Amino acid sequence: GHLLHLGSVPNRNAFLALIEGNAGSPLKASHWLSKMANMSDSNPELSPPVRAFAFALASAACSSDADTAEKLLDMMKRFHVTPDAFSLYSACEAMKRGGNTEKAKELLRELEKRKLTNHRISQKYMAWTMIRAGQIQLLNDYLIRIGIFGVQKAIAMLQACVRADAYENAKFWMDEFLKLLNKKRVELKDMMSSAFSDIIFVAWKSKDFVSGLRWYNESKQLGIEQTYDMKLNALRCQAPLDAIKAEAMFSQMLKDEKDGTGNSVVGHETYIYLIEALADQKHLQNARKWAIRLRKQEYKLDAITYQKCIEAAVNANAWEDAEDFLEMELRDRVVPTEDTYPKVLKHVAFSKNAMENRVKVAEGWLRRMLNNDIKVDPKVMNYVIDAQKEMGQAERARHWLDQMHRHNIKPDSLSYLLTLQAAAKVGSGEIAEKSMLELQKDLEPTTAHYNAAIEAVGKAYGEAGMKKDKARLLFKQMLVSPKTA
Repeated sequence: GHLLHLGSVPNRNAFLALIEGNAGSPLKASHWLSKMANMSDSNPELSPPVRAFAFALASAACSSDADTAEKLLDMMKRFHVTPDAFSLYSACEAMKRGGNTEKAKELLRELEKRKLTNHRISQKYMAWTMIRAGQIQLLNDYLIRIGIFGVQKAIAMLQACVRADAYENAKFWMDEFLKLLNKKRVELKDMMSSAFSDIIFVAWKSKDFVSGLRWYNESKQLGIEQTYDMKLNALRCQAPLDAIKAEAMFSQMLKDEKDGTGNSVVGHETYIYLIEALADQKHLQNARKWAIRLRKQEYKLDAITYQKCIEAAVNANAWEDAEDFLEMELRDRVVPTEDTYPKVLKHVAFSKNAMENRVKVAEGWLRRMLNNDIKVDPKVMNYVIDAQKEMGQAERARHWLDQMHRHNIKPDSLSYLLTLQAAAKVGSGEIAEKSMLELQKDLEPTTAHYNAAIEAVGKAYGEAGMKKDKARLLFKQMLVSPKTA
């Protein structure tokens, strides 16, 4: 969908993946099949193959959608695509389950004529479509009808439960699977690894982390080969319960899981999961360590992960860690979320420790954000203006007001008030007058604005007449202003 929106043409395999991936939604599957067919006029290589129709028909069968199946059969005729065993079989299932008995009989006669009524490959594909659609009861009935029992049925049912995120059903079929393995454990070694990986995964998805770890430990006791997926799913269950234990599992994975050249195959998404868990449980130094390791591999944390780390640090009053994460985020040129940076900048701007240097740090962050076209909240700009006011830096306060105008950040009433108060503190009449003129154009000044401006010009001009005239002018304006009258 994104490729089409961007004007790119997806290749044939991309369309097939979309059709097969929508096993649980015949309307979506047929939508992508229609898109593929329509685009084939100008791109002949996109002419839909029989496989595309077969999986779209299988999707219709899973949802008892006879109408969609009939439309798909008509489309096959229009594009001169001869139905294969799987497409006929799927269409027959769709008609039978959708109530179109006459059409189902017609398709069944065609299958009998071609001696395909018990075509095992078609039956396998039909079952796989039901698994992908997460149709647990439908798959169970279908497997009984075509005579599939034992280990094969247990594994198929377990996979459907995983697709449906149905952990209680998955537990039942996992137990059934284990009961059937007493005599075949060695022969079915790979199947056992896959089954344990599936049950641990669906336990994690169901947030039953304790059960997920129990299955993982059971797999180790049975001597099952610990695959990468199994370890990953176990780590996902461990992390919310105890991030430090998950960190130990992760470190072991880094040692064990390597490719032929000795490089780790542990994906960056696993790093992210661990980092977020460590931050959430206030192990901020550990989270920071792995974030640095990940960045050395030229992967960036995304804005959401940075937000979780910074929020955890702020909530723990671990300001140094919060600043380190914000510094990393800005260096990576990741756009911070609005919940990420304001509290950190406020803390830095008003820190009592070497205040001037700390404000410069806050200014440096703001400058980078503005230069990278990151939209900054006006209240954050106000923090820096306020900090400069407290230090008597009227020119720096005015500088940041100018930056707001330059970067299309609309100053609010407080932005002007803080700048005027900074001018009043040091007696800068020029800054006060300039700020008041802008304020009067943009907003309605209040008594507080006028008082600050009058104080600034009162301190600024040595000559009594000039001082008196400018102060009198501002006072008159204040008397007629709607917000001060």
